[in-house]
Amino acid sequence: MRITDAIQDAICSGLRWARHLPGHPGLLIHGPRTPQRRGRGLRRGRPRITEGGLWHEWFPGLPLVNRGIGGNAVDDVLARVDTAVADPAAVFLLVGTNDLDVSGVMENLFSRNRTIDEIAGLMRQLVAAIRERAPYAQLFVQSVMPRQAELADLIQAVNSHYQRIAHDAGAAYIDLWPALADASGGLRPGYTLDDLHLTGAGYDAWVKALRPTSPPSPPLSRT
Repeated sequence: MRITDAIQDAICSGLRWARHLPGHPGLLIHGPRTPQRRGRGLRRGRPRITEGGLWHEWFPGLPLVNRGIGGNAVDDVLARVDTAVADPAAVFLLVGTNDLDVSGVMENLFSRNRTIDEIAGLMRQLVAAIRERAPYAQLFVQSVMPRQAELADLIQAVNSHYQRIAHDAGAAYIDLWPALADASGGLRPGYTLDDLHLTGAGYDAWVKALRPTSPPSPPLSRT
């Protein structure tokens, strides 16, 4: 099942989308599995990167609510799980770039400069919290997006952990690198102006990478 199909199925079932986005990381929730009053909408979880997306245009017909918070890291999203995840049908998770240790490469006021193991540990806690809060939701873990080429090895090491965490949790892992990275491991020219935030072309590439994803179908019943 493609992501767009999953979204449509949720809408047809009277579901809503919930979105919770932090900094460049975020949490995207495919709305509650049980009907909600109009206005609850979909929350997309991701920081400023997700926050800047034209999600209503890219996925027309979906009740989207953008709650992106620039500068958030994995622990920030973890702290919001109880309020961001309310019986969703699916959750899209994009978080981690603000956790990276970029010291020596660039100055970033939002960076937590965490080790790979620290990031992986927090991510495992976050995924477990989402699973506990929404055990019947489809969960999609997106890779940390590429940045400067100098950070490629670091980011891919984190992504390797993310892939294992997703597998262990029965979640779908979405590797964004084939769509966004150049041969050197940096964000492709034209997709960014600062090696971090996406341009319109970058968003287009990201959305195209999401559309064909084929996640496992969640159970239709809780019994």
